[in-house]
Amino acid sequence: MAPRKNLTRLGLLETALEHAGESIFITDVNGTILWVNPAFTAITGYTAEEAVGKNPRILQSGHHPQEFYERFWSHILAGDLRQPAEGWDAVLR
Repeated sequence: MAPRKNLTRLGLLETALEHAGESIFITDVNGTILWVNPAFTAITGYTAEEAVGKNPRILQSGHHPQEFYERFWSHILAGDLRQPAEGWDAVLR
């Protein structure tokens, strides 16, 4: 791809992530949150400033048993990053 076309595509992807209705966060390989979209802030109540630099553990609600989180992370670490249509709660029970 030409450099200009790559920049256009990156801009398009950035716009899509910023305007997605689903909560999205990006971490580094150690699980440190690097970026969150506005839906993340609206859904979780954490501002970007509060979330960036933290581990996704901040999202634990206390409503799920430890096994839920173990299965959730096993999906992610296996590369299964798509949220199921029925939601994580239904799949990970």
